[in-house]
Amino acid sequence: MLWREQQDADLLAYFRRLIAFRRQHPSLVYGDIRTLHLDDKQGVWMASREHDGDHTLIAVNSGNQQVTLASHAM
Repeated sequence: MLWREQQDADLLAYFRRLIAFRRQHPSLVYGDIRTLHLDDKQGVWMASREHDGDHTLIAVNSGNQQVTLASHAM
């Protein structure tokens, strides 16, 4: 880890923004995860998480192709 003037200021600022965003959205940390869509063949998983009125939609595409999900999948 580089410190002080040797540290990458842009990278540090980026991680600080991510930390602030996470603190503003408790559903990124707490709450049950509910799977909304799972397709092992395409490598797609979509889920939701809720905590104290804060909602998060999680979408992961671990496949090699772009995937479009119909609104009924949500």
